[in-house]
Amino acid sequence: MQVNKKELENSQVEFTLEFTVEEVSENLAKAAEKISEGLKIEGFRPGKAPLEIVKQKVGEMSLWEEAARMLIGKKIDGVLNEQLVGKQTVGGPRVDITKLAPNNPVECKVVISVLPDVALGKYKELGVKLVEAKIDEKELEKTIKDLAEMRTKEFLADAGHKAELGDKVLLDIEIFLDKVPVEGGASKSVAVILGKDYLVPGFDDQIKGIEKGGEREFALHYPENHHQKNLAGKLVDFKIKTQEIYRREVPEANDEFATGFNFKSLEEMREAISKNIVSETEYKNGQKAELEMLEKIVDDAKIGNLPETLIDHEAEGMMEEMKHGLEHQGLNFSDYLQHTGKTENEIMLELLPGAVKRVKIAMILREVSVIEKVEATESEIDAKIADLKEHYSKDAEALKTVETPSYRRYLRNAIVHEKTLNLLKEWNIKK
Repeated sequence: MQVNKKELENSQVEFTLEFTVEEVSENLAKAAEKISEGLKIEGFRPGKAPLEIVKQKVGEMSLWEEAARMLIGKKIDGVLNEQLVGKQTVGGPRVDITKLAPNNPVECKVVISVLPDVALGKYKELGVKLVEAKIDEKELEKTIKDLAEMRTKEFLADAGHKAELGDKVLLDIEIFLDKVPVEGGASKSVAVILGKDYLVPGFDDQIKGIEKGGEREFALHYPENHHQKNLAGKLVDFKIKTQEIYRREVPEANDEFATGFNFKSLEEMREAISKNIVSETEYKNGQKAELEMLEKIVDDAKIGNLPETLIDHEAEGMMEEMKHGLEHQGLNFSDYLQHTGKTENEIMLELLPGAVKRVKIAMILREVSVIEKVEATESEIDAKIADLKEHYSKDAEALKTVETPSYRRYLRNAIVHEKTLNLLKEWNIKK
């Protein structure tokens, strides 16, 4: 076997492998056995037909190709391990057979992505400041107000009632641009709480005073930065009809209100909410300081060209995170696309810069862990696995996954990642 190595762009390496006729021939019998496993050949059990019989059945070319693929499969790991000493590969290799003919040498090209070289700059004593979390009285009052809104009671308004601020109005809405209906702009029984300005600024003012069954037509300018790009900055015509009007009774925030949330008093409720707000703010401030630290380290480092496959994989992961996040909020991704007027490909393009940043951060953490000799002990991995087994004790599939060697490797990397990040925070983030 002859091996030629060539460096490509974007941290890819190409190998050209050439095998002799003798090397391929040595695999013909095994190739015939494998092919015959999927064939019905009279007089022979699957996988037991002789080489010559299989050749007559499928042709010499198919047999030679299978032998070549088996040979490549045997040799490829050894070639990569020998040729890429000190390099970590990304994903699996792409293999293309470029020369193939019975009783002739076989040539193939193997392309594999590798992690680029990283030269760290300064990564200690960066002096990143952690902002102290303090209670924001406005946020506290808003939280209590939102909780009161959750306990709001609604009553169907009496006949002749004119809609006023605080009422919920069910509307049939049609939207037009230059007298042409907007695609997806017709909706039935849209709930609008007057005074919230959920749809577009000025909309609620146009509805005030309307009665059940009332109809109105009006025009409003959409803000330049409106999320619906097809309407942003444009004069939009509305045609609405009122289906129902509901009076809303928002409870007063007092001790009786607090008992509904299992607190003894409003004061106790305010203290508990304050603690939660401070805790959440501490978490957000910590995340902000951590990101600032990592960005400083990345900016001061030199990182080679990132493999496209790595960036694409990270972007796909971010897309899945977005979809799960929308589902958690009770939203559908397809509806989100329609609402924003974007395609999935456009969203993916928007995610790419963030994916590049994530990959660079992962590269930095890996390099720091190597330099600082951060390791995960077997006992640490065993403890994680024990916790997971307890958590998933009733999930047979999850338990099976947790016990695999690949998952153990994943846990090892995750522990090293966490320990490295904690070290960096100790060295760089100060209160």
